[in-house]
Amino acid sequence: TKPANELDPETITSYELVVEHYTQSKTLLTASLYSNQIDDLISYVEDPDDELFVFTNTNSIDAQGLELGVETRFGHGIRGQFSYTYQQTEDKMTGATLANSPKHMAKANLNAPLFSERVHAGLELQYLSKRKTQQSVDADAYAVANLTISSDRLLHGLSLSASVYNLFDAKIEDPGSTEHEQAVIDQDGRKFLIRASYQF
Repeated sequence: TKPANELDPETITSYELVVEHYTQSKTLLTASLYSNQIDDLISYVEDPDDELFVFTNTNSIDAQGLELGVETRFGHGIRGQFSYTYQQTEDKMTGATLANSPKHMAKANLNAPLFSERVHAGLELQYLSKRKTQQSVDADAYAVANLTISSDRLLHGLSLSASVYNLFDAKIEDPGSTEHEQAVIDQDGRKFLIRASYQF
């Protein structure tokens, strides 16, 4: 690694159109179109003259996308959300798709009371489509589920939660950066987390 000689600040120009609608059943529908134009993007790249990595301003980026969302209440304290995003991110000069830039992303959440209003269970599902790596191969698409049981009113001032991330132990890999030899880097499998906090 070596210090950068000169760096210009990144600039971004954003345009977004958002439409929201509440139905009579208390369901919120959202849709948005967006376009981002990023110039003088700062990237960590290898200098071919000395094979050292350095931060430098690279090409400009175009990113366009569509986001759709639904949020609703089913009664009995049950709430649900769903969102989907389609995006296309390209290098303005070459037209190539950027590394680590998925075209499709989706997320769903369901939250419901257990036994009483004091204990809730939340299930989250996430999907990410395949992503190009720095070596121009693909990191595989994946879907992951996370489960959390929590209570913030079990006792006065006491909050407890227990979570299982990557519930079904799905294989997850992320694209490596320019300084990594690996095209993709495996991420953690199933994880357990318990939290406790007390306010006084």
